[in-house]
Amino acid sequence: MHDERKSYSPAYTEKKATDVIKESVQQLGGSVLDFGSGSNGSFDHKRIAIEYYSFDIDRQNSADYHSLKEIKRNFTTIVFSDVLEHMNRKQIDKSLAWATNHCENIVLKIPLINPLNLGEILCDSTHDITSFSLLQSKDLLWRIENKLGMKITMYAYSTPISTNPLKLVIQKIIAWACNCPRHSDIIIIATNKRIMR
Repeated sequence: MHDERKSYSPAYTEKKATDVIKESVQQLGGSVLDFGSGSNGSFDHKRIAIEYYSFDIDRQNSADYHSLKEIKRNFTTIVFSDVLEHMNRKQIDKSLAWATNHCENIVLKIPLINPLNLGEILCDSTHDITSFSLLQSKDLLWRIENKLGMKITMYAYSTPISTNPLKLVIQKIIAWACNCPRHSDIIIIATNKRIMR
């Protein structure tokens, strides 16, 4: 592990992660590839992006692409929203390396899961726990900058997304039990260093 803790201090945002990503995508402009579900999620990229494309890793949703080999173009931004936690480390590395060669910016939204998987109380799907150590450590940030050649422009925790009092209490209990911050998502935005020159 290359845990450079002094180099990566998270910011905190009062906004929901979805709002932060919407604003970022709109600000970056250009073409957007929604990498993962292909379902547009809650971001409404189709409305805010100049061009919108989607890639579905499961082939269950309607997407423009079902295979990375089919994608022959580059994008302004590739968004990975709630998708990396469903991959193992090898798949994560391969997907991020591919994205680096096909975009100017990468936007990652990663839910704060934990090794005990207690966060699943609030979810309806399972996570690949083998990816936990990578997703929740500073090692992912180090790899993005030093292995992939990206420059991290935002690293932040968002506040709890739930406005439901019962769910908020459950989130607090889970955070206390897991000794982790009571935030719902990690947001990482990185720009390709080759583009910055």
